[in-house]
Amino acid sequence: MVLTKRANAKLAAEKPSKDAPKKAEPERKSSPARTKSPARKPSPARTRSPGRPKTPEGGRARSPGRPKKNATEVKDRSPSRRKSELPVAKPVQRSGKVTPTRRSPIKRTVPKLDLSDDENKDDVPLIVRKPRVFEIETTLESDDDRGRRSLSRSKPKNDLVNKLQDNLKREISVESSTSSILKRVTRSQNREVDRIIHLKNFENFANKMSEFSDEEEKPKQQTQRAASKINFNFLGILGVLSLIISIPTFVFLLLTQCSKDSCTLKSSFSSFKSIPLVFLNFLPSFLGYSSYFALLILLSILPWGRKVSNLPDKQEKRNYRMNGLLSAALLISLTLILETQQISAIKFVLNNYIYLYLSALVVGISLSILAYVRSFYVSVSALNPNIVNKGRIYNFFVGRELHPRIWGLDWKLFVIRSAVLTKLLIDLALVYNKLHVHLNISEKAFNINLNHLTPTNIVFLALATIFTFDWLIFEYTRITSKEVQQEAFGYYMAVTYLTLPFINSFVTKYVLDHNIKLSYWELGLVTALFLLGYIIYRGSNNQKDAFRKNPYSPSFSNLETLPTTQGKKLLCSGFWGLVRHPNYLGHILIELSVIPFILNTPLLIFVFIKVLFLIYRTLRDSRHCKQRYGTAWDRYCNKVRYHLIPKIF
Repeated sequence: MVLTKRANAKLAAEKPSKDAPKKAEPERKSSPARTKSPARKPSPARTRSPGRPKTPEGGRARSPGRPKKNATEVKDRSPSRRKSELPVAKPVQRSGKVTPTRRSPIKRTVPKLDLSDDENKDDVPLIVRKPRVFEIETTLESDDDRGRRSLSRSKPKNDLVNKLQDNLKREISVESSTSSILKRVTRSQNREVDRIIHLKNFENFANKMSEFSDEEEKPKQQTQRAASKINFNFLGILGVLSLIISIPTFVFLLLTQCSKDSCTLKSSFSSFKSIPLVFLNFLPSFLGYSSYFALLILLSILPWGRKVSNLPDKQEKRNYRMNGLLSAALLISLTLILETQQISAIKFVLNNYIYLYLSALVVGISLSILAYVRSFYVSVSALNPNIVNKGRIYNFFVGRELHPRIWGLDWKLFVIRSAVLTKLLIDLALVYNKLHVHLNISEKAFNINLNHLTPTNIVFLALATIFTFDWLIFEYTRITSKEVQQEAFGYYMAVTYLTLPFINSFVTKYVLDHNIKLSYWELGLVTALFLLGYIIYRGSNNQKDAFRKNPYSPSFSNLETLPTTQGKKLLCSGFWGLVRHPNYLGHILIELSVIPFILNTPLLIFVFIKVLFLIYRTLRDSRHCKQRYGTAWDRYCNKVRYHLIPKIF
């Protein structure tokens, strides 16, 4: 106890009191800085791997070839298949249709055993059939006595069981092969039948849904009757035959009736008799036109001008050279150069105008015959699908091949371009002769007399020049036209475009030769009518060309369209929302603006025929669009009700 008290007192004395001041702690010494770790030693460079051993000079040793077999050694032939003992029955032909030569055999079933003795039913062997495995089991009763009795009774029938086993093996082997084939064939046939029925039902349903039509299906007889109809253009074969003969003859007669003195049909055939239709007079004109035609081919083949591709279709991609404007500049320059060299090509054209028309007619007929013969040596896909079962005369007139080409030159675009270039050169020759221009570089003489031109001549020439150069500048829009894309090349296209320049320029010749004069207000009305038609013509063609190339362009976002079952769209606003064929309307207005210049003359028949032909083309195109687009075209017609003239037609 004494020790404990002393220890506690000692601890109390050592413990500082709360009021006692605290002792100051000594300052901490800063720890010494760490020694800098030594830098790593650079790793030694890797040893370079030894290269592959070089091949010996003699080359590597060739691997030994396969040992050749002895010629005397004969291969063991595999044993021949064992023929089936049971004859295979042929399937019964249930319909009158021709069945395929490879037929599946009739399925055979395993014959059942008929045992009249009821007591022996327990002793009948049970055959369990599995693929390629045959097992025979005997049903035994649970009791030992009955089991012994069944075994003892089955002994006399061991021979029967063995025979049945052999026969059943053969029949089941045949059945397993034939039944598997029969199942596969019948299963595939059932699938094909179900697929055909499904497609027929789905086709009717898709036609309704895709065309947004609520109408019921038309009777089959009506559709078959409509499909069996043969649609003829140009009033059928008789109309085609009359056009082949009458149009060139009628144009020739009209050209012979108009001269510088008069232009009337009352002069009978006196002027026609005075024309010396002699071979010697016709031959120089034909040679001159043939040389000019060859020059046009050369200018069209040369690789200059912008390249434009066709719209996607069933045939291959086609490229076109847009060099009409450049060809016109070269031809005009060449003509003026010949005049400066005292080689008057202009006088040759004016003095042999009718002979040149006949030369163009002969070349056009020859070209159409060549195209007709050539069409029999091209693929079927290159032919016009609208010529089936329509006769040789009709096919010759309309054309068989859609896009005949030689050396990259498209025949259709070439004859259209040649028509424009020929008209431009003939008009140039007429104006040159009217102004009495005299060019002579050696004498440095250039004389021109503008007093011979009247305001009427100036207005007429200006309107004709605008329409001619419009085609050369916007030549690329022809590629998307129905004429270039869908019509074939035949007599109609070749003869029409090669002779048309002489008909159109003859109107210019009449206006300049007879000094036609119109009042200023008449000239103003003519100019206004021409400009109205030109704006509609050019605007609608440009809109159609841009829409066919890219119907999803942002420029058409504010225009209304109609979908079709072919995946295309019909433009039903803008110019094409006014009438169904605004391009033909503009062309008709341009042709009508010529009437005041040739009033009371036989040349008025030319304008009348052109207008009738353009109206006919509107009706023909409407019929084709109806056949192609179906109910989508009906909806377009309900929205745009008039063909050419609003509120009238």
